[in-house]
Amino acid sequence: MGTGASGGRKRSSAATNRQSGGGQQEGRNTHDSHTAVQPFSAEQQSKVRRCLSTLESSLDVTFQVDEILASVVVTTHREGQRILSQGAEARGIYVVAEGTLDVLSPDGDVVLNRLLPGDFCGELSTLFDVRCSASVQSQCTSTLLWLPADAVRENRDGELEGEKMLHWCFKRAY
Repeated sequence: MGTGASGGRKRSSAATNRQSGGGQQEGRNTHDSHTAVQPFSAEQQSKVRRCLSTLESSLDVTFQVDEILASVVVTTHREGQRILSQGAEARGIYVVAEGTLDVLSPDGDVVLNRLLPGDFCGELSTLFDVRCSASVQSQCTSTLLWLPADAVRENRDGELEGEKMLHWCFKRAY
């Protein structure tokens, strides 16, 4: 599924103080019921770079990678915690750093796909500005790298038309 190499870039204070979806508590990022911000390692940066590289080569777009890296939020999710909900608005791309995520059938009873470290989800809804095509939940305690939708969209060069979306869906077997 998606996976790129890192430069040991330190997160900016803007990224640390950035409000991310669920608001701020005590000067730290929160995102819904996620835990507070954690350190962003070189290995995690590498996973984000691989994700963006996969998207660039597949969709013929380019990203301002360092700008996106500055906005990444490291989050931890409990077993069974919902990451994406089918039909919801895009919040961003999630790269699995540790753990496992399950992509669920519309009724939530069947696991359609399992995402492992280096895999990612939320890219379709984020890049094409459409509602989430599936629900995704954490199969076990998982650490994710959240790339906020606005940071990804604002730091992308290249147009994305419907034909590219169809090609991406076919390639990913959506």
